[in-house]
Amino acid sequence: MPKPGRAPEGREATSLVDDRERFMKMTDLTRLLGISEKIGYKLLQAEPTLPRVWVGATVRFPRDRVMRWLADKRRAQRGLAITRDRDRGTKKRPG
Repeated sequence: MPKPGRAPEGREATSLVDDRERFMKMTDLTRLLGISEKIGYKLLQAEPTLPRVWVGATVRFPRDRVMRWLADKRRAQRGLAITRDRDRGTKKRPG
């Protein structure tokens, strides 16, 4: 069994750092999104599709999956904006 703070046998210390960098804390997520931590926890409740991993009562966010989730959200919003613009162009004014 490895000593506390040391890499397990056969595994380099750098890979442990890489593992930690794959997951974000709530503060990392809120900094990325430019929102407060309070809003971050509201987002956690309101967005069931937001990638997360619970470890006991602690939540972590897999960085790669969160970035894909954000890209999907942006694409969906762009598609919605294009649809709205198209709809505005086809509506006739009362008159």
